[in-house]
Amino acid sequence: MEDYRKRAWKPAGSRPHIVIATPQLAETQSAYLALADQWWAREQPAAGPTREQALPAVEAEYLHIALARPNIPSSDVSPAQWDSLEADLTARLSGLEPSRPLTINRPRSGPHSVEAFVDRSPGLDALAAHARASLRGVFGDKAVREPPMARGPWRPHVRIAYATTDFDDLRLDGESLDGGVLTGLLTTDLDAFLNPLQALHVQEIAIVDNDAFPHNGGGPCWDADTVRTIPLR
Repeated sequence: MEDYRKRAWKPAGSRPHIVIATPQLAETQSAYLALADQWWAREQPAAGPTREQALPAVEAEYLHIALARPNIPSSDVSPAQWDSLEADLTARLSGLEPSRPLTINRPRSGPHSVEAFVDRSPGLDALAAHARASLRGVFGDKAVREPPMARGPWRPHVRIAYATTDFDDLRLDGESLDGGVLTGLLTTDLDAFLNPLQALHVQEIAIVDNDAFPHNGGGPCWDADTVRTIPLR
């Protein structure tokens, strides 16, 4: 796994994001990182950084599924554009049918983070399509591309921890499940970790001023006072 800050946006700073906040995943996040702590103590040099230093957890209030964002620094976004984005997205979402619960799969280590992929569904795809359309309506046709994009199709996910240094995680997932590291975990914790979260109900969409690469590391964060929420039926 590589330090995620190598992928920092240029210019630096926050970007407008349209997201589904998922603080409900904090329990799953804790269960995975408990396994990671045990793996870390066994596999990583004692003189090196701790797991908390090398793979800090995203704070629960910032766990989210990103639906869309433009590559436009928030410093270039006017108050009127934030207002227009909220009004446009509210109008687009007002006619949507009630969404079905989302299925979020168990976390896995990725190239720069630990992420839990979300099963795509027509309802989730519709939310993302409306988010992209609203961003284009406010910031122009080139602000957001339609998938499949240069990096492949849209794969909705929740990132629960970001690497702040490079380390070998080759056996992190496999051994934590198959190599006896689970000894001592409560059955209820294990069940919560291994089973997908089948009933994540989407009740609102949020427009946030998100900085995924803050100077102090630790993953995404935004100012709670500037969050704009749009309730869904």
